[in-house]
Amino acid sequence: MTLRVYNNVLYGPLKPTPNKSHYTFNLRDISRIFQGLCNANNKLCFAPVHIARMWIHENKRVFGDRLIDNIDRDWLDGILVNESCTTLGLQKEEIFNSSRIIFGDYMQGIEVETRVYAQVENLKDFVTKIEEFLEEYNSSVKNQMKLVMFLDACDHVSRIERVIRQPLGNSLLLGVGGSGRQSLSRLATFIANYKIFQIEVVKGYGMSNWRDDVKKALMQAGVENKQTSFLFVDTQIVNEQMLEDINNILNSGDVPNLYKVEDYEPIFKVGKIVCMEKNIQVTKMNMFTGYIARVKKNIHMIIAMSPLGEVFRSRIRKFPSLVNCCTIDWFSEWPEEALLGVGRGQVLAAELDLGAFLDPCVQMFKNIHQSVERKSI
Repeated sequence: MTLRVYNNVLYGPLKPTPNKSHYTFNLRDISRIFQGLCNANNKLCFAPVHIARMWIHENKRVFGDRLIDNIDRDWLDGILVNESCTTLGLQKEEIFNSSRIIFGDYMQGIEVETRVYAQVENLKDFVTKIEEFLEEYNSSVKNQMKLVMFLDACDHVSRIERVIRQPLGNSLLLGVGGSGRQSLSRLATFIANYKIFQIEVVKGYGMSNWRDDVKKALMQAGVENKQTSFLFVDTQIVNEQMLEDINNILNSGDVPNLYKVEDYEPIFKVGKIVCMEKNIQVTKMNMFTGYIARVKKNIHMIIAMSPLGEVFRSRIRKFPSLVNCCTIDWFSEWPEEALLGVGRGQVLAAELDLGAFLDPCVQMFKNIHQSVERKSI
């Protein structure tokens, strides 16, 4: 089933064009689908319909999330449903027991020892749960995030969390500025129980500062053995060479000529432990390889980029790992319910006391936003 879908995606209508330059697929995508399926719990997945739902979800996360319009998404949905019904002898109504299929490992809470990757049965409970996580996050940090959590935003949080919880999981978030990519990434990292790492670009920030920051992030993952989300936004690019380094991290977990002589002491200390665990000879090469393996296991890149313009297309051509080694999540325009929710939240936060005029005002904000969007196309 998966091979047939992959061949359809590869040789079907989903060809790269100037505005779909990231429509490139390879065998890594198949491995990502099975990585997701291997998280299945035998107590919850005991019937063909359960596996079908999970299989559709993983395919939609790997292939579907990089599609930019509803025509392409509907084409993929049609193939997935057709495969499930034909091969497993199921009915479409059986498979889709709610308006959207979402799987996650956070519904039982994030402090439990063994998380169960399972379908989110009730979408209202799902949104409430993400709101609870947001409250927990805000109570633990200085810079609080005032977010309105509607279903689409919660879905994106779930997608990012799913990717970074996987081994060698990296995420490329494509969307325009202000679509919530950074905020939702921070929340997803909190839900995954990881440390967030982000550079701070100030005046005079150059390549030497960047290399120091990258070294700090990689050593946090490799020496301290901490699961780390490295959040990087394209507005922080002060030199294209930064993307070369990110390309190397995605590919091999290492940046050439990054470490100085004094950095090797803690690196070799960790590498020696890895060599002894694997019962291999303790040489400098083996110790460094062991350290790099630990970095790759613990570092998760979350790269937020704008897909508009020639700059993005040229970056994807120059640095292929941005697509090949990442699971893409496309942030489309927010739906009407999201705009109304955010508008209502902003008005209530400002305490304008509009009374009966609250709903008409919120409706007006939504109309203005959508009319500007239409005129801008």
